[in-house]
Amino acid sequence: MQREYSSCLLTVLGMFLFLWPCYGQEPEQESAALSLEIYTDAFQESFFEGLKQKGIGNFDKAQKAFIECKELQPGMAVVDHELARVYLEQGALVKARESALEAVVGEPGNAWYIQTLARIQGRQGLPVALLKDRLPWSEPEFKEKLALALYREGLFQESLEILSQVQSSAFQVRLQRQLEDSIALAETGGEPEIKLEETPQNAAIKSLKRYIQSADYLQLQTEAEEALEIYPAIPFFYYAYGLALQRNGKNKEAIEVLEEGLGYLIEDAKLELQFYRELALAYEAVGNPVKANMYLSKTKKGS
Repeated sequence: MQREYSSCLLTVLGMFLFLWPCYGQEPEQESAALSLEIYTDAFQESFFEGLKQKGIGNFDKAQKAFIECKELQPGMAVVDHELARVYLEQGALVKARESALEAVVGEPGNAWYIQTLARIQGRQGLPVALLKDRLPWSEPEFKEKLALALYREGLFQESLEILSQVQSSAFQVRLQRQLEDSIALAETGGEPEIKLEETPQNAAIKSLKRYIQSADYLQLQTEAEEALEIYPAIPFFYYAYGLALQRNGKNKEAIEVLEEGLGYLIEDAKLELQFYRELALAYEAVGNPVKANMYLSKTKKGS
């Protein structure tokens, strides 16, 4: 049953890949070989089973499957993160916190692991700062992603406090403005409003979108890289650059760029799904079906 489910997921992803005529021409064989060594059949079957059971709300079975994954392959942050989410659904907040901490320590740059940890602490009414001795607290990038995660959870004051410890940047200024507006509206009983501002970056965004529409991925790669050097906190530029890298067969580089860009997203569900789709494609291309299907499942659920 597990083999049928994982095979089905990979078939769906394969069909999705077929729709892209400019799909990367040079798969990274070394990464694929490494992935096959790391992810045994037994691990993959348990992981896919855990995702399936979690998806249909059978959290006890999902928990069992992910624990099997930990026994088969210890130290996998992706498994710790999935366990944290399952424990959270079960209301086991202490276990959820410990699993989330393991995930964040394993991959401190992963914005989604940080998001889950922020959510768990928020459910307990406890600040994430209580755990700072176990977290990369001195890293500015971690604090930026933590501030964004807290903002997404509606923990505006805590987010603002963390953000005040980060050096000023375009991202910091943008998020601080969102936080101040959200706090002001919350105090008056209003709903936060997403502001679409005219910015100097709009011309560059429009230019990159034209290259995407015309499938000129070589020029897109060049101009998106230049845009990122000038505006390192604009998520669309990460998406455009990652898309170009993936289409030009540079899948490992695409993964790094896209996952970094996810950390800068603020309230943009459409762009978020585009990131997920490209990450699913890139991870499949490097032979990592576990993460490929993880991101593919996010495109279906929008979560």
